[in-house]
Amino acid sequence: MRFTPEICALVGLLGCAEAGETGTPQAPSGESPPDTASDTASDTASDTASDTASDPINDPYIEGRHCPDDSILTWMNFGQGSMLTHCVGCHSSLLEDDARGGAPEGVDFETQELTQAWLVQIYEHSGDDNTAMPPGGGLGSEERVLLGEWLACGAP
Repeated sequence: MRFTPEICALVGLLGCAEAGETGTPQAPSGESPPDTASDTASDTASDTASDTASDPINDPYIEGRHCPDDSILTWMNFGQGSMLTHCVGCHSSLLEDDARGGAPEGVDFETQELTQAWLVQIYEHSGDDNTAMPPGGGLGSEERVLLGEWLACGAP
């Protein structure tokens, strides 16, 4: 995927349209990022039989966080703008070590696919009442709730 000059300007990365996308998502501590598409089906089947505390059909991505049936949030109308505004300044595969502001290498959110690989971790740091990220704030409580909803729906 190549980034348009407009997207590059939003995140302040001059020349990124020519550079294109590099890197692959890597989970913390050497773990593989979750494969939400395949894990969800097997988790849903096993959880349905054994877990009555949550509804795995409606909570397949983030335990205990329901995806509303009427959610209209998508990558295009919410996620991309939120990630570009609040996250990609540090979480981008196009950034070198010291330009990442402490963000671990491989934890990048400039595409929907990269973001989906980290949706649980993003939720735990930034969704709903979780306020660890971004470190300087910037996300209001209403936007954190919307982020939580979008992530709970699988970051479509």
